[in-house]
Amino acid sequence: MSNLISDINGRTDITVEQLKALLGSDMQLIDLREEWEQPRVDELEADIIPYPHLEQYIDRIDRQRPVVMFCQVGVRSRKAIKHLKKKYGFDNLINLTGGIINWSRD
Repeated sequence: MSNLISDINGRTDITVEQLKALLGSDMQLIDLREEWEQPRVDELEADIIPYPHLEQYIDRIDRQRPVVMFCQVGVRSRKAIKHLKKKYGFDNLINLTGGIINWSRD
């Protein structure tokens, strides 16, 4: 995990541009949006775990690899990361700054 984090300058946030540059790296991507929310970005091959059901699927979140979490604009992913760090001790979570809506703008 440290290589990926050092690739993004030690931050716990990542921009769309940084994520695009790191696609294909050994990391997990988690989409916290509801199934009906758009835009869908199929090329990411993200696991879909809607924010309201996060605790129900906690075992699907990798603890060994970096995990980039995203939602529509970045609010739910930031909340989810804060919660998972505090309650479950996750230290490998990275937030997609501004959310997936920026994917189509880039």
